[in-house]
Amino acid sequence: MEKTYLGFVIHFHQPAGNFDFVIERAYNQCYLPFVNVISDYPDIKMSFHFSGCLLEWLEEKHPEFYGKLEKLINRGQIDIMTGGFYEPIMPAIPERDRIGQISMMTRYIKSKFRHVPRGMWLAERVWEPSLPKTLHDAGVKYLVLDDTHLKYAGINPEKIKGYFITEDEGKTVCVFPSDKVLRYSIPFKMPEEIINDIKVRGAESPCSLFSYGDDGEKFGEWPNTYDWVYEKRWLRNFFEALLAEGEWLEVVKLEEYMKIKGPEGRVYIPTASYDEMLEWALPAGLQAEFEDAIEEMKKRSEGERYLKFLKGGFWRNFFVKYPEANQMQKRMLYTSNKIAAMLDDEKTEIGKLNKAIKSLYRGQCNCGYWHGVFGGLYSHHIRTAIYKNLVEADKLTNRVLKKKKTWVDVDKSDFNCDGFDEVVISSDSLSLWIDPSQGGSMVEFDWMTQNMNLQNTMSRKREAYHKKIDEAVLPERDNESPQTIHSQRVIDVTLAKNLLYDNHSRGSFIDYVLNGSESIENFIRGELSNTLPGKAFNLYGCSIKKERGNAIAHMVGKVHNNNSECNVSKIFYVSQGKEKFKVSYNVTLPKGNSNPNIFAVELNFSLPSACSEGNRLFIVDMNEKYSSMDNIINANGVNSFGIISQFEKMKLKIDVSSGCRLWSFPVKTVSQSERGYDLNYQGTAFLASWNNLSDKKTFNVDFTISLQSD
Repeated sequence: MEKTYLGFVIHFHQPAGNFDFVIERAYNQCYLPFVNVISDYPDIKMSFHFSGCLLEWLEEKHPEFYGKLEKLINRGQIDIMTGGFYEPIMPAIPERDRIGQISMMTRYIKSKFRHVPRGMWLAERVWEPSLPKTLHDAGVKYLVLDDTHLKYAGINPEKIKGYFITEDEGKTVCVFPSDKVLRYSIPFKMPEEIINDIKVRGAESPCSLFSYGDDGEKFGEWPNTYDWVYEKRWLRNFFEALLAEGEWLEVVKLEEYMKIKGPEGRVYIPTASYDEMLEWALPAGLQAEFEDAIEEMKKRSEGERYLKFLKGGFWRNFFVKYPEANQMQKRMLYTSNKIAAMLDDEKTEIGKLNKAIKSLYRGQCNCGYWHGVFGGLYSHHIRTAIYKNLVEADKLTNRVLKKKKTWVDVDKSDFNCDGFDEVVISSDSLSLWIDPSQGGSMVEFDWMTQNMNLQNTMSRKREAYHKKIDEAVLPERDNESPQTIHSQRVIDVTLAKNLLYDNHSRGSFIDYVLNGSESIENFIRGELSNTLPGKAFNLYGCSIKKERGNAIAHMVGKVHNNNSECNVSKIFYVSQGKEKFKVSYNVTLPKGNSNPNIFAVELNFSLPSACSEGNRLFIVDMNEKYSSMDNIINANGVNSFGIISQFEKMKLKIDVSSGCRLWSFPVKTVSQSERGYDLNYQGTAFLASWNNLSDKKTFNVDFTISLQSD
């Protein structure tokens, strides 16, 4: 009797910068108990993949765990797979960094476990057709994708078993398709039901392999799974049920199966990821339509016949859907390209860049660059970690490149790839990213000495799942087993009042001319307008120069309201050796203007610790006043304001040369995560304004932004 084979790949990952208590909980509820259970079943074989972020944490916090893994490796029960060390989306990083990250992981596994990995885990299974050459050159023999990838390549679903071979430029890699039925069944259905399904489908093609590759966190860390998987013994029952079927079913490592049977054929796979990821990559409106189309097709008698032709979006379009993700990714490319240029220079001492390269790789960790069922991009601490590493990589690179203690530079190019030039003003202390096409606003503000982006504020965007919050549907449970994180979740109906949306990204030095009818409520609700109809921002003209230790960027443009427009000139000044910069405004009103115009400037800032207990807002008018980060501020005659962090022992201060009216509120987003729906602080928005401009021909004001740390 020819056997049916079953191959497991379990992927364990925690993003760089995740909270220590979260990883510790996952270790105790998932990683440790899973390894303890499988240790009792030596005939159950599988492959493990640990991201480098998690491996570094385990090595520091629980080095004894390595001994458990090494024991399983030595008795031939498991192998460890390679991958990008810090779990990057491979197509989103340069080719040189793809190979660098994989090589770093392979060297680490060889060093720590005396094991040579030949298989690879591809982060989020994000595939593009050029990857086979990259993986082949990095020494990868095989990897796991979803069966969905092969359906998109035109393979009949009934034929998607075993493994296939693909190539680019004649360089090959083997692909094992992870079975979607198993991914949604394990560990949520009873073992007998899962095994019976394998038996029925396996009988149709003898000697076939069913592959399962999925997140290890579903075995204890996902909501309600610890009790089910361990306390109620699901995992032990599953392993025992598999072994009981040994007459016809054998659990093997994927590499072992490659010695039993050759590939099913050659295949060329289009751009793809798992189904849900492709849905999440769509704009919110289209995502909702796509989900409706899928549900409608499922109801039709022949719907399954056509579902295989329905495909969502393209992963890279997260950089279109979320400008904040695009800024991070282009920031990463900027630093990567700078490092690459230095490595190509024979005069560079390559060893001096090792720390910069490692920080760059850590900044490529994928979790903060997209959003789906996990918090991802909406998680302030995850974005903070990405910027911490990218800024640090840039700082370390500059130390090798500049060869002097203080310096300043300014550059203009299309850094974010939108067809318009942006400006980067850099010094030994600061880095300002200014976008003329976004009204000359500052889209990133890096405090280089502290490895921080203080502009790290996520705007409030409409998401497809927000309609579920509006409808406030509660789930029904029909059994004791846990649900997958893709299933409906309990909703806090009070979140609906926080479903507010911004019409622009939350940068700083965003210019407005108001007509006097606007209120702070308009500002909070994102209802101010600084544009011509149909445009988010006006394009500003830009010129740059360096003189006497200063870098200068001069922005010139117009802002509008329903009644009139203002000509705006603003000049950014950054000096070498100083942890502060100045922005000087000159606003000119049209001749004969009689409207009671108000000129206003919006700023958005966020410290790394976000809305912690140790953070406070402050304003200075007649007396210094302090306020909670959760408070709304409406004050007159303000000359200075900002944020103080007692936790990080730092202060961000904004001085204005002319007393202003100040509005301020905390920017909070409603996003979904694996544990439900979250209301997250993203940053603090300020609007400084000046009245009675109709009495003047011009108006001048200077902003001085200074940073202090203990």
